[in-house]
Amino acid sequence: MLAMICISYTVTLLYNILPYGISNYISTKLNTIYSINNKHNILITIRWSHYCERSRFALYILQQYATELYTKEKITYNELQHYTYKEQAHTAMLHMIYTYWYSGGKYRGTPLLLASPNFVDNNKTKVFNTRNIVCGSDKIMVYVDNMMKLLIQIQMNNTDNIKDVIYPSIELYPSASEQLYHTVIKTEEILSHKLGISIRAYIYGILFCTDDIEVQKHSKAIFTLGVNQFETTVMNAIYKPTTAFICQLLKIDQRNNMIYKDLMDRVWNEVNDLLKDGRKYLCGTSKPSAADITFAALAYLILSYPEIESLIGKYDKKYIGNVLDSDVKHYRNSLAGKHGMNIYESYRGGRIDTTDLHSL
Repeated sequence: MLAMICISYTVTLLYNILPYGISNYISTKLNTIYSINNKHNILITIRWSHYCERSRFALYILQQYATELYTKEKITYNELQHYTYKEQAHTAMLHMIYTYWYSGGKYRGTPLLLASPNFVDNNKTKVFNTRNIVCGSDKIMVYVDNMMKLLIQIQMNNTDNIKDVIYPSIELYPSASEQLYHTVIKTEEILSHKLGISIRAYIYGILFCTDDIEVQKHSKAIFTLGVNQFETTVMNAIYKPTTAFICQLLKIDQRNNMIYKDLMDRVWNEVNDLLKDGRKYLCGTSKPSAADITFAALAYLILSYPEIESLIGKYDKKYIGNVLDSDVKHYRNSLAGKHGMNIYESYRGGRIDTTDLHSL
């Protein structure tokens, strides 16, 4: 793991000392490999990370809404591309090579968004010089909200109001009420910082600290799903030390795993309590807010949504073990679980084709 960190810092050093022409050439080649043009938002991820899924989900909703407006001829194809995204998925640890490179050494974590240059003249401006770097799912949510508000304004400015848009808009951070805005922010922070951290540690403890051969195979397959062949080869060789390092970093062991589960259950019950009065969304908003998207995305590790089986593999007791299988059934049956399932069913646009992890 020390070697990976050294490689990442070396990448940063090279970026800063290489002549502009060379560094720009390398960036252009990377963009070509990943089919990136000058307009799309580019989301760099550890694909199975639930924080990356939070950003991916928000960007997906933005993209779908923009596509609906495009089909109604309210925005042009050129404009549409600035509201779409492409994902560049990497495996844990190796992702730092790319995040350090693209951010010029500023950031090592994911999700990392190379934001669309927003209608810059692409004949005059290079991609790498014009994109804003947005790091972390919290900041990416704010970016998506700003872009969504631009689209809503376009819709409102049309004399013929678009009432037949199939894919609805959302408002992650309500602007009409200051009190509601602060309620959403507070709820989102609790979910992101408490539920997100605890559910990650608990699930990783189950998947990485096990003697079950089938679960081990499943976890290893998830690590390399959707990444390039170079990363797959390297990760297959360093999988065990990588997971051991993650467990050490997050202080995951049998005793701490129960502490993480207790914290997860406390936040989960708070979400249950919010929904007991029959409200449709967590903060009483008329549309899904950042709190709803955050909860649903972070909870995917324990709810195993069918809409994103391509990210985590098909839900099967054989591949996740008895403990996690029991947990999935338990949490799906709660008010909070049903809320997460409903958000994904409504806003993820149906099931994604499942990739057979176990044929890899």
